[in-house]
Amino acid sequence: MINGAAFRSELFNNEGLGEALVRIRDVGQDVAQVHYDGPYEKRDVIDHGDLLIGMDGDFRIARWGGSRALLNQRVCRLQVADPDLYSNAFLFSVLQPYLDAVHAVTSSVTVKHLSSRTIQDLPIPLPPRTEQERLVAAIEEHLSRLDTAVASTARAIYRVRCLGTQIIDAAMFLAGEAATLDSYAAPGGITDGPFGSKLKSSDYTPEGPRVVRLENIGVGDFIDKQTHISTEYFEELRKHEAVGGDIVVASLVSERLRACIVPMDLGPAIVKADCIRVRLRHGTDSRFVKYALMRSLLDDFVAENVRGVGRSRLGLRNVRRIPVPLADPDVQRRIADGLDEKLAVLACVKSQGDEALRRATALRRAILAAAFSGQLVPQDPGEEPASVLLERIRDQRAAATWTRRTRTQGASR
Repeated sequence: MINGAAFRSELFNNEGLGEALVRIRDVGQDVAQVHYDGPYEKRDVIDHGDLLIGMDGDFRIARWGGSRALLNQRVCRLQVADPDLYSNAFLFSVLQPYLDAVHAVTSSVTVKHLSSRTIQDLPIPLPPRTEQERLVAAIEEHLSRLDTAVASTARAIYRVRCLGTQIIDAAMFLAGEAATLDSYAAPGGITDGPFGSKLKSSDYTPEGPRVVRLENIGVGDFIDKQTHISTEYFEELRKHEAVGGDIVVASLVSERLRACIVPMDLGPAIVKADCIRVRLRHGTDSRFVKYALMRSLLDDFVAENVRGVGRSRLGLRNVRRIPVPLADPDVQRRIADGLDEKLAVLACVKSQGDEALRRATALRRAILAAAFSGQLVPQDPGEEPASVLLERIRDQRAAATWTRRTRTQGASR
């Protein structure tokens, strides 16, 4: 096992200078996002097909799909010492369930970390070498069919999502003349959350008034991830209050605009920095405004108006200018009712697709469990038992240690 090196970030570049550098975000990819133009050692070089493990976050193992590259810190490379004793393909198949188990029992406040010692101490199966080959063939056959089904389901979910956007676009195209989000807001109704030193993680409490954060804002959906502050602190920040029926917009934008309606039963709440609250005029249907903010047309508006490098921000002024069709309350209600009905059908279809993907994940685990418990392929009682194989491995290690010690003693003389 070789750990990646701590390369100096000031020598990273996007111009292709030097060597491609595989960072933890590149595990499972075919191309590294950055290059490194500086000194390195031979041990830091990886090649196509090498087994890599990301040691932060999800603890993923993957074959490197790119060409020659350098390995950055928090990623390790695994190589089988003796391919005659252990299959590289079998090692790849067997490790992920063990890493998943380690991930499940690893506690963390922020990002989970995996140590080299934990990887080295994993008690992986040791079937006879010929059985390893049979297991790999069976696993790849089953998982290939499963991967085909998963890809088909994922494409169906994507098409459902696209169809939902097209339905919203068509409804809003017929809604009325162009206006802005500000024209639907109550006086002083558009405001952002507290900035500066306000609302640090140390201010959160186990219960109390809610904090609406970026993590709560989906594309049209409110995501119920709970964060609380004390009642006293809520009173201090009341000017940033969000109530049921308000629209909240994510000021930080990656690709699509994210906005949703604050649930009516949320209770006392304030919006955090990078969230913008929109309180609507009396009589405005918040569902209509939400759907107007979900149009694909706004992708161009976002691309033209975001500012900043890395953390692209739409900003309060631009949120006020977001185009929203101008329609009277009756038209708003009819359009929102129609969209609710149509999108509910699509949501049901998407839910079935999501459930199929969850079952596929469980089935993948079941296939691997069957393989490593001896249920997937027939076993040959005439094959070399694991005890003999382990004894051979110990003998080889002892011989290698004796050779290194002899060379070291000869060099010292």
